[in-house]
Amino acid sequence: MEPSPEDDDLPSPEPTSPLVPAAFIVFFVSMGMLLYAASARSSAWFQVGSVLGLGSLVLSFIATVASSSGGFGGLFMGALVAGMQAVITLPLIAWAGLMSTPASPKGRLLRLRGRARLARLSFGGGWRPRPNEAPQPKLPDSLAERVVAAEVWHLAARAEHASVPAFSKLSLQLIALGAPSELVEGAHRAALQEIDHARRCFALAQGYGGLPWDPGALPELADSLAAPPRRPDLVGLARGSLRDGCVGEGVAAAMAQALAQGAEDPVIAETLSGIAADEAEHAELSWAVVAWCLKAGGGPVREALREEATTLDDHRAAALPKEAPLSPARARALGLPDPALADTLSKAGVANVRSRLTAML
Repeated sequence: MEPSPEDDDLPSPEPTSPLVPAAFIVFFVSMGMLLYAASARSSAWFQVGSVLGLGSLVLSFIATVASSSGGFGGLFMGALVAGMQAVITLPLIAWAGLMSTPASPKGRLLRLRGRARLARLSFGGGWRPRPNEAPQPKLPDSLAERVVAAEVWHLAARAEHASVPAFSKLSLQLIALGAPSELVEGAHRAALQEIDHARRCFALAQGYGGLPWDPGALPELADSLAAPPRRPDLVGLARGSLRDGCVGEGVAAAMAQALAQGAEDPVIAETLSGIAADEAEHAELSWAVVAWCLKAGGGPVREALREEATTLDDHRAAALPKEAPLSPARARALGLPDPALADTLSKAGVANVRSRLTAML
C-alpha cells in the first residue's frame, strides 16, 4: 500500500533524548547501591549511592526537558518527573544513611573471619519478653522520629543478639584453656543477659515501628561451625577481651547509663538502666579474663596487651556514628545515641582502660 500524500503532512515523532535511558540507568544503579549500603552497613557504598541518586534527579529533569517541546510545559514535566523520582530517592537515602552508619560502641561483638557480624532481620515475633514484661515505649508525635527510633532499636537488638554467640564462644575458649569455673559461669550468665537485652530491644523496635521483626539466620556463623576450628590461645583471648570487653562493654555501659538519664520516657530509661548494669558486669568479667590470661600466660600476654592498647583509638573511631539523623537534644530525649556523646564517652572509656591496664602490667 502506497502512502497517501496526507501522510507527508503528519509530524514525525521527535527522537527520544539519550539522556532519558541514562537517567533511568543511573537511578536504578543508585537504588541498588543504597540498598546494598543499608544491608552491608557500608558508608562508602552509601556515599557513592547518594551522589548517584541525587545526580539521577538532576539528570531526569534535564532529560525530560530535552525530550519535551520546551517552554513552560517542558519545565513542568521535568519538575514533575524529578519530583516523583525524589519521592523514592530521598527517603531511601535517609534510611540507607541511618543503616550504613555504624552505631555507638556495643560490647562484645561476634567476630567471624575478622569482621563483626549481625543476623539479618526476618518476620517473626519470637524474640520478645513475656507479654506482661515487654516494654511499651511512649510514641513521639513525629513520624520521622518513630522511624529513626525503630531502626536504632532494631540495630541495638541485632547487636545484643550477636553478643549471645560471642559469649558462647568465650565460654568454649575459657574451658579449652583451663580457666577457673567463675569465668566460665560469668560467660554463660552474660549470654543469658544478652538474650534478655535482645528481647527488650526487639520489643521497643516493634513498639516504634509496628512490625514484628526478629533476628534471622546467621549463615556466616553456620559456615564458621563447619570450618576447621582455630586453636584458642591466651594471647588472642586477652586481646579480644581487652578490645571488646574492657573497652566495648565498658563504653556501652557508660553510654546506656548516660542515655537513661536523658530519656524522657520512663520505660526507655528503665530499660537502658538495666542494660547499663549488665554491661558493666560484662566489662568486669572481661577484666577478670585479662587478669587470668596475664597470670597464666606471663610475658607474651603482657606484650600483646601493651600492643593492643596502642590500637584502641583506631577501634574506637571505627565504631563511632558519623552522622546524626536527629538533633542531639531530640536523640537524647528519646534515649538514642548521638555522635558527640559517643565520642566523649568512648574517649573517656579508652583512657580509663589504658590507666587500669597500666596498673595491671
